[in-house]
Amino acid sequence: MGSVLPCARESAQHRATKHETLSKLSNMNTILLLCLVGLLQLVSAQRSYKAKFSDCGSILKIAPALQGSVSITAPYNSQTGRHILGKGKNVKICINGTIVPNSLPLPIAGAGLKTSAHGKLLLGALTVPLPVEFCDLKLDSCPGATPSCQDMKYGDEVQLCSALTVPTASPDVDVEVTWKVLREEVSDPSCETEFDLAKLKQKNKLPLVCINIPARVQPPRTRG
Repeated sequence: MGSVLPCARESAQHRATKHETLSKLSNMNTILLLCLVGLLQLVSAQRSYKAKFSDCGSILKIAPALQGSVSITAPYNSQTGRHILGKGKNVKICINGTIVPNSLPLPIAGAGLKTSAHGKLLLGALTVPLPVEFCDLKLDSCPGATPSCQDMKYGDEVQLCSALTVPTASPDVDVEVTWKVLREEVSDPSCETEFDLAKLKQKNKLPLVCINIPARVQPPRTRG
């Protein structure tokens, strides 16, 4: 019996060491998995860029483009002076600005904000006179609004974010994108097909935001 006990003790120690090693490996695998998930989230997150834009009649007080008041997840090509709208890509736009006192009726709850976008195609020196509406976008602007629509007050700094999907059937073409956020007296859930600001105001649709963004629709960039 005396010769068996040392072996038994050695076997128990071996099992304990093995269990400890497996436990450490399990913890390391968990840490590596968490790191991998975090890395994938960072990689999959869309990068935002300062948007180049000109104001076309916003009620919201929006700082100049160089101050980064508008961001877009479409990269900017400095050689062409245009943001790249990759076909089939989901493009997010965020506008930051200040609500000027007495500039529009508040509160917005019950009336709503609607995103409207259209593009003028630029073919060389020619501009196609009829704008093309982008209807594959999130029309309701309130879910992407900070503060919430019902909490907005005069003097507030607000952020309005929404997104559109770039049409895959579009030709490769330069386009001037006009992006609006309309304050509607009566909420209209349909895609906005009226582009003229004067006519929109006659329909009690006030342009909280109206900006023009130079862009080009083309196949999405691929990572080399």
